[in-house]
Amino acid sequence: MKKPCFFLLILAHLNTFSQGLQTDRYDAVYLSLVKEYTLNPDGSMDYHYAKVQRLQNYQSFHRLFGETFIVYNPEHQQLKINDSYTIMDNGKRIDTPRNGFNEVLPRLAAFAPDFNCLREMVITHTGLEIGATIHLDYEIHTDPDFFPFFSGNEILAGTEPVQELTVIIKIPENFKLYYRLFNSKLKPVITVKNGFRIYSWTQPEIQAIPPDDHKPAHNTNDPFLVFSTKNNWKDLALWYARQIANPDSLPGSLEDLISQRMAENKNNEKRTFAFQETIVNELRHYDIPDEYNGYRLRKPARVWTGNGGTTAEKAILLTVILKNSGINAKPVLVFNGSHLDERIVSLSELDDWLVKVEDKSGDPLFLSVKQVNAYNMTELLPGQQLLELNQDSTVEFFKIGEGKGTIRLTGNFEIKPDFVFSGKIAGSLAGSCNPRLALLRDSSKLKYYLGGGLASAEVKEIRLDLSQSKETDFDCDVSKINAMKSDSCFLFFQLPFLKSGIDNQAVTYLVAERSVPFELPAKLDETYCYSIHIPEDLIPLTYGIDINITNNAGSFLFKVDFNTGIIEVTKELHLKEALFSPGSYADFKDLMDNWNLRQNRELIFRID
Repeated sequence: MKKPCFFLLILAHLNTFSQGLQTDRYDAVYLSLVKEYTLNPDGSMDYHYAKVQRLQNYQSFHRLFGETFIVYNPEHQQLKINDSYTIMDNGKRIDTPRNGFNEVLPRLAAFAPDFNCLREMVITHTGLEIGATIHLDYEIHTDPDFFPFFSGNEILAGTEPVQELTVIIKIPENFKLYYRLFNSKLKPVITVKNGFRIYSWTQPEIQAIPPDDHKPAHNTNDPFLVFSTKNNWKDLALWYARQIANPDSLPGSLEDLISQRMAENKNNEKRTFAFQETIVNELRHYDIPDEYNGYRLRKPARVWTGNGGTTAEKAILLTVILKNSGINAKPVLVFNGSHLDERIVSLSELDDWLVKVEDKSGDPLFLSVKQVNAYNMTELLPGQQLLELNQDSTVEFFKIGEGKGTIRLTGNFEIKPDFVFSGKIAGSLAGSCNPRLALLRDSSKLKYYLGGGLASAEVKEIRLDLSQSKETDFDCDVSKINAMKSDSCFLFFQLPFLKSGIDNQAVTYLVAERSVPFELPAKLDETYCYSIHIPEDLIPLTYGIDINITNNAGSFLFKVDFNTGIIEVTKELHLKEALFSPGSYADFKDLMDNWNLRQNRELIFRID
């Protein structure tokens, strides 16, 4: 069940189906679903939710829909249950009893004292069986000025099919609504009644979104409605600027920590990472959506003394700490780039907060406050829209480009008669394959990114060139005792590889067909070239191989040659895109199946 609040996200998957709605193979089906938003003349807001849902198997009521969970803030919102009952398969009506309504502290607020005002209404539906129909109707009234302005978004659908979905938005006649429905030509029916302008979208027969892995993030391809009464992003900047401006003086314990970290770390880069580690590791993270607190931020001093904060609060606290340390930093808001229209100011599209710091190379570092990020966060958020909050309350928008990652690795190795493997590896990492921030913190971290039979202790003398912000060059020595695994009369040697590329994307096993696009975080390009010197009594069985595949998804090459005691290995993967349509998925699968084959990851020998 979607957690209700005013900036509710609804998913939608609109299609025309000549054979009607396919429902038999799903756990449940919504016979009707209504979601209504109202802005009242006094500035208060109402959200109305009504569903009629038929249950189709045991899982639907044992694990999925037997209870409904409604989170709200009773200090500023009032919940009213209009109706809650079940029509059993034989037609008998079972009303939800009084003890079926239980108000509890939401789990997400369990360790967040300042958010213990939140409540979660748990509605336990009764009379459930296969063929039963749940009827639920409730409203949430929000006080004026709790939210900065009226906005929200909707996707028309979800994990279960919907026979008819209706989205209604009501605003006073003297207000203007800015809206856009992405990926659909459906137009609203607009009427005027009782001083309200009413926008209504009705869509019948919505198929469920398939539960496939690696679907496009943020429902990129689904019809998605965004709406707001604001069209100037400076209004959003002013809302946060008023909260950020003139923070309270920092607690003495925090000032002492700043002095200590500055003394321990002699340059701004090390200080930046030290402060980030403090915020991430020593302050509790409250995973509470900003909407539950009306997009309000507590003062940095309160966040520090309370030993915890939301993502937004921790981002502001880290910004304040860095500025007090003489480091130029600013908070950055991350918005869903797939459904952002710069003419529509919608806080419901806010996905994350980051902190931007200028690097000595001139390129900015984007830091997370939820993790000590190994990669610059812009490499992990392709297509997202960033909004920087400046001190003068102006905003700067920029969109992160398409993700791309590159690996180049060469190796010159020797396998000795006693099976000791040694040699040198040199390579370069770029884009989404470059864990640059981890390497800036500790260059020895590189050894944890090398795989293929190489343990971290077997990687020696790492030398890095981090002078370029977009690319990291490196070389290192490797040495491994008992480099071969024996099975019967055969010996197996695993080829080294870097874990930050395609092997980090969980694409080892792929289904035969897909009905939705397959998306990777980035377009990947990997090349490995090895020369391996072997002793005379070690007879290679893996050579004379030349697998070369080129198709619409990209190309794959695996080539092994043997000449006078030297094995030459080349392995390459070049992907043309990060997103593969159902039509091109078969080509992508062909490349990945060959990449993942065990015989394309190792060399086989026998002893003469």
